[in-house]
Amino acid sequence: MEIYEINPLIIILIIAAGVIIIGLIRYLIYIKIEKPKEVKEKSFIEKADEEIARLKSGD
Repeated sequence: MEIYEINPLIIILIIAAGVIIIGLIRYLIYIKIEKPKEVKEKSFIEKADEEIARLKSGD
């Protein structure tokens, strides 16, 4: 059995590819599952705007 020298760059690229693939899968699941639930609620930006307005008014 021969011992091959493994380039650290290859390991980094494999890990990065895995992270990207996992991220894409989670993003697709988020679009399919979370988005339909969010339709009823206000968007995050609208909630943040209301919170900022509330804090500025001093309530």
